[in-house]
Amino acid sequence: MSTTTSAWAMRCWGQDLAAYDPRPAAERGQPFAWNPERRAQLRAELDAYYASLYGLSRDELRYILDPKDVMGPDYPSETFRVLKDGEMRAYGEYRTRRLVLDAWDQQTNISPAAQPAPTSYSEHGMIRNAEEGRLAGLVTALVAERTEGSSLVEIQSAVAALATAAHYLGAVDGQRFDVVRGSLGIPDVTPLLSRILPVVQRLVSVDVLVRSTRGGVAFYARGADALPGDVIQLPEYPETARLLWLAESRRMASEAEKNAVAPATETERVVVQRVGQDLFRAALLDYWQGRCCVTGLNITELLRASHIKPWAACESDNERLDVFNGLLLAPHIDALFDGGWISFSDDGRVLASEALPSDAAARLGVRTDWGVEGLQAAHRRYLAFHRRHELRRVA
Repeated sequence: MSTTTSAWAMRCWGQDLAAYDPRPAAERGQPFAWNPERRAQLRAELDAYYASLYGLSRDELRYILDPKDVMGPDYPSETFRVLKDGEMRAYGEYRTRRLVLDAWDQQTNISPAAQPAPTSYSEHGMIRNAEEGRLAGLVTALVAERTEGSSLVEIQSAVAALATAAHYLGAVDGQRFDVVRGSLGIPDVTPLLSRILPVVQRLVSVDVLVRSTRGGVAFYARGADALPGDVIQLPEYPETARLLWLAESRRMASEAEKNAVAPATETERVVVQRVGQDLFRAALLDYWQGRCCVTGLNITELLRASHIKPWAACESDNERLDVFNGLLLAPHIDALFDGGWISFSDDGRVLASEALPSDAAARLGVRTDWGVEGLQAAHRRYLAFHRRHELRRVA
């Protein structure tokens, strides 16, 4: 009532609700005094209450209030930027976020909680169902198994090895792997490969994993915090993780030996490239939120996962699958970029090739105001390579 009956124009509304007015009888039906601090607190409590009614988790509420709070400062998406910027200027903090989350915590603490509530999943969450919850548990075990840390590409490769690990393990380990593999509740790993990035981001957001950077590549190590409720941990995971890393090390040694002895067959090259490109496209769709990073086009079927440094020029699988070595582009921009007719500066400005005549550029729709938002420092070395080696120049 106090948020809606703070002016004389709302007096009739206040009188209609007088029976619910907690004030003394003489004051009921009269406008409430304008109190901005009190209004901010009440609105925060209502926001937190509505979030709980919708079944949101605390991290989902954090994401709604400020995606960067969950995904990290480099995340390109924003929700309430005008509100946040205004409160940073006025109060030196994003006050609404603090008030809403404090209200959420208070309401959670005073709610009846004699029994733990069953875990609920949402299609809009970073972990959308129980199968992805099991994937998150496996990813946690894989990262915990390697004290030196693991890159996203290494984690993806280890998870993908669920389908092939038995081929690289000996008889004893192979039989044991078949036993634990059947207990994981992940019948087909292929559809889950595109979910590894959001799962890792979720685990980082709650400090289950800790992210660091080496040479521009992100590595993940086990953090100190306990697993949240939407992550499923099975007793078979530690042994599964050990066997998957063992299989991966043997697979890589086998491929290195094979490449040293003889070149791969065309079929082998096609298979490896196809799997890698599927992982790469999935990572780019997540990073760029399913939109062309230049035009904002959001028809997934039309978007192209474009390598900045071409696949054939990459020196390692880490480079080939590095999300920072890619742009998600509309088809016409992908054709121009892949062909070296345009490139981009480190700050995202479009650079047209001197070999592209201005009238042709106009016919192709190349615009000087094109630009890429969301570029990070890790993109720069790949963009520099593209400008130096791929952007066409007049002979």
